[in-house]
Amino acid sequence: MSGWLNGVVKAVHSGDCITVMSKATQGPPPEKTLTLSSLIAPRLGRADNRDEPYAWESREFLRRTCIGREVVFRVDYTVPSIGREFGTVYVRVASGTQENVSFGVVQHGYAKVRQGGSEQSPDIEQLQRIQEAAAEAGVGLWAKEPAANAVRDLPTETIDALSLLETHKGKALPGIVEHVFNGSTVRMTLLPEYHSVVIFIAGIQCPSMGKRASSNADTGAAPPAEGPEPYAREAKHFCECKVLHREVRVVLEGVDKYQNLFGTLYHPESGEPVDLAEQFCRLGLAKVVDWSAAMLGHKGIEKIRLAERAAKDLRLRIWRDYVPPPKTSNFQSDTFSGEVVEIVSGDLIVVKDNANNQERRVCLSSIRGPKVGNARRDVKPEPYGLEAKDFLRQRLIGKKVNASMEYSRKIPLKVEEGAEPAERAMDFGCVTLADETSADGSQPNVAEMLVTRGLATVVRHRADEERAMNYDGLMLAEAKAIKSKKGVHSAKEAPVTHVNDLSGREATQKARQFLPFLQRVGRVSAIVEVVLSGHRMKLHVPKENVMVAFSLAGVRAPGKTKDGAEPFADEALAFTRHTCLQRNVEVEIESVDKTGSFLGTLQVGKVKLSQALLEAGLASLHPMFNVERSPIGHELKQAEQAAKDARVKIWKDYDPSKEVKAEGENGEAGGGGRGAEVWSEVQVTEVKGGGVVYVQRKEAAARVGW
Repeated sequence: MSGWLNGVVKAVHSGDCITVMSKATQGPPPEKTLTLSSLIAPRLGRADNRDEPYAWESREFLRRTCIGREVVFRVDYTVPSIGREFGTVYVRVASGTQENVSFGVVQHGYAKVRQGGSEQSPDIEQLQRIQEAAAEAGVGLWAKEPAANAVRDLPTETIDALSLLETHKGKALPGIVEHVFNGSTVRMTLLPEYHSVVIFIAGIQCPSMGKRASSNADTGAAPPAEGPEPYAREAKHFCECKVLHREVRVVLEGVDKYQNLFGTLYHPESGEPVDLAEQFCRLGLAKVVDWSAAMLGHKGIEKIRLAERAAKDLRLRIWRDYVPPPKTSNFQSDTFSGEVVEIVSGDLIVVKDNANNQERRVCLSSIRGPKVGNARRDVKPEPYGLEAKDFLRQRLIGKKVNASMEYSRKIPLKVEEGAEPAERAMDFGCVTLADETSADGSQPNVAEMLVTRGLATVVRHRADEERAMNYDGLMLAEAKAIKSKKGVHSAKEAPVTHVNDLSGREATQKARQFLPFLQRVGRVSAIVEVVLSGHRMKLHVPKENVMVAFSLAGVRAPGKTKDGAEPFADEALAFTRHTCLQRNVEVEIESVDKTGSFLGTLQVGKVKLSQALLEAGLASLHPMFNVERSPIGHELKQAEQAAKDARVKIWKDYDPSKEVKAEGENGEAGGGGRGAEVWSEVQVTEVKGGGVVYVQRKEAAARVGW
């Protein structure tokens, strides 16, 4: 047949107009829009006017007949004045034969045959006979009275995106895609209400088709239009081939701040619903967008992430020049297990590695916790900063965790003017609780726990930056926290905590005045905030809302002096840090020294810190310690003697033959097992801060560390 062409119907605009494209395999193929020769179909209405009777049924009949199907067509004539081409179209039917599309439209009364005119269809006579039969049968446009549904009842008001989302969120709504703006944005008609909505495909973004040129208000000149991005036409064409004028299902996922609707679009392939976003990502025609991907469920995000990763690996289309971000990690081991020994802030913890007993600072990947401030620099904490830190303290301190290090960053440090720039390397990783299990059987992720409670926010990374492996899970958790208005996302004012700090030397007088209150309550609960040495620390007493300096009464551990650190000072400090730092403890205050440091006993669970230090050989009793005046005096004496007998740590050179019994007022044995001078007759003359006691021996004075 001369002049006949083959193609595939890409779009059906009305009951008498279609767009046919060729079967080109590379890039968007050429296409042609045809009006069926000698036919006039009723026009579809828009929001401002109504349909002509049977306009929707006419378009739907032609759409179901030929959309996406192979056809044979030719151009019969053209009308240059309106720029339209008119032609004859044949479509292959189930029996294998080809039928004239115009015949079926006229037979069902969905179009009328144009009478007269210089140009007509070659099949005009047969079309007229079919029309006469349709008119005699009274079908479609030839009905005496139009059917009740012959004209659609179109909504007159603009639909509210939020109300639509609240009503139908999570439901698969049927509809027909009417227009494709670009690969990831379409306009569709929702059925059966005929709402016309623009849908942005959630979780992805296809290349832009560019911007239209707009005239300059001053000069009237139009700037050059921005052209399509690479592969934008391919993405749009793919979307048109899959969903344009097709029956689809859309699941509404969310709304952005501009009231734009985002959803997941499903179209049928071999009778099964297929996620269009996943197809785009797998073909390298779209990239995953973190903020809209957060609207999807965990499985939805994982699906498009895997598809995108596959396209990146194959360097498909938009990823043709993709280069994986350089791995900045320098870790000897990317994963390790250990115990949490310190919470520095709401996003930074210290973990003691089980493999080498070294402490490692781990920043939680891809999140930012509110800053906790710095009292010494008079920097106040950010809202929920202290709450985030305390949440981690309660959940993690002393707990076993698994850490998977993911990337590192070099953070510039503030330096004085004129000084050379400095930076600090920070290691970021994913931390999970080793001994706990979530509902899904996985280990609880610490970062997700914070974000879910609104105690941290998710970092928006650049496309070329490394990020947490569970980044999508973090985005989902943040979306839930924002919706629930938790923590930093709350409209309410953040709680403000004021702590009365009595730990400095300038607060010595206040500390002395506060002593009776602490003595009166007896044993009181506290939190060890800072460990200064094996026997000195700072405590927060929540009940009294005070911060105090505290030293173990009668016990001294090796520490740092002007001449350097004493033997085993670091071990004593590490022992106390591991035993009680940031843990809930119970203390009993006995007295306060001249520097405002409270003296007493401290217990962590069933462990008495003084006794534990003595047994480990990391502390000694003060020479003037009175066993009878302390409720645990005999226990401490026995603990020290056991360490002496075992020659551990500070007692490694202990020689009992050199120990001289003191003859002071209390008649108790003194001891300097670390080479200290021994006196036969001593008298306390003055007590200094930090447990330093001045004693008198005959005419000479000596200084002994307590």
